[in-house]
Amino acid sequence: MKRSELVFIPSPGIGHVTSTVELALLLVSRDDRFVVTIILMKLPFDEKFTSYCKSLTESTISNNIKFLDLPLLEQALDMKAKDILAFYMETYKPLVKEALAQLIESSTSSPDKPPRLIGLLVDMFCVTMVDVGNDFGLSSYVLFTSGVGYLSLLFSMQTMKDEQNVDSTQFKDSDTELVISSFAKPIPARVAFHVS
Repeated sequence: MKRSELVFIPSPGIGHVTSTVELALLLVSRDDRFVVTIILMKLPFDEKFTSYCKSLTESTISNNIKFLDLPLLEQALDMKAKDILAFYMETYKPLVKEALAQLIESSTSSPDKPPRLIGLLVDMFCVTMVDVGNDFGLSSYVLFTSGVGYLSLLFSMQTMKDEQNVDSTQFKDSDTELVISSFAKPIPARVAFHVS
């Protein structure tokens, strides 16, 4: 049986990692030819997240899922939370590249038929990691970790802007009802802006 490996790169946040782990579990439970490596990046100011990542790396939730825990980047310790994500994605690129190189090397040098690395699945906030996948000729896929309702709301607002030249922010405090394709009923615009 030929096995294939995917590398998942979630954004460093508990909700993003949890969604990524659940998707990995779903994938490997449906087809045991898949192996998933989840690369975990740490946040310097979130002890709960760090302990959650530690619990993941110490557990065996599936034989076909492994976790690669990247070190905390000391440069981020003095940064404000809002600036960290963009900084992290660029600064973690070399570490992710090194991890992928090691995975590729082990998949080609081992005689016991290890899984072949076939692609990356990156979180919506880690899209810049696609560049790292491109360096290795890997296909990349983007995971939107929020629900389909929120994605539909974002698409509807973008469609209003692109096709109707309407800036949806003008409805911020309005009772105008928005028709969202995946919603059963129209919603007041002021509600949509408290969500997004």
